[in-house]
Amino acid sequence: MNIIEKGLAIKAQQDHVFPGERISLVPDILLLSGNSIFSIIEEFYELNFSKVLQPSATFISQNRLDDSVEINTFSEKYGVVLLEPEEEHHLNLSLREKVITGVEGKIGAFGAFGAIPLKVSPAAMAKCLGVGTIELTIPETIYIELNGELNGSQKVERICNYLYDYFHDSLIGYGVILGGEALNQLNVEEKRRLTTFLYELGGAIGVLSPSGPLGQVESVVKIKTHQISGTYIV
Repeated sequence: MNIIEKGLAIKAQQDHVFPGERISLVPDILLLSGNSIFSIIEEFYELNFSKVLQPSATFISQNRLDDSVEINTFSEKYGVVLLEPEEEHHLNLSLREKVITGVEGKIGAFGAFGAIPLKVSPAAMAKCLGVGTIELTIPETIYIELNGELNGSQKVERICNYLYDYFHDSLIGYGVILGGEALNQLNVEEKRRLTTFLYELGGAIGVLSPSGPLGQVESVVKIKTHQISGTYIV
């Protein structure tokens, strides 16, 4: 098993998981953010749940929290933690191989810290609030290795454009592990942007692992940074 599969197996309380296998797991963190918060809350009420099963592991992050009576009422009633957007970095601590679930594409940023970010539908998130579990199918995994020096400016933008041109929509539904020495030349924000972009390409799960996939994957692509050029921005 690779780093993604190992993390999912732990949360599913299984010794092994395999691509194509359907599992149920308990996420370590649930993050509600963006406009989808209102859809999640509405769905939660429609399902008639009496409580949020993991309130201390559930966080709401949205701009202008004080302007939303609905969100504040939900937080107070069910004990869910409210976060200002700038407080999200607190969730980055000790996330390696932990599963963090969200609806917005921004959830992918946590893959830069070794977390396993699961992007789910508002309906799936609402159900998870009430029952505590998420169901998913283990994806096949592709390992992308970036090696060499990243010279010049707009490093991440150039990497993203190269990945887009190389893969187009062929990453849809895959688990993606990014590794290689080039990653060590990026700062935290650049790494967050890179893992978020994997979800924009259609990846099901995206993580950074400079030391490699740490297990078997279905496909490997090795890229030398001298192949990456261009100055346009994604």
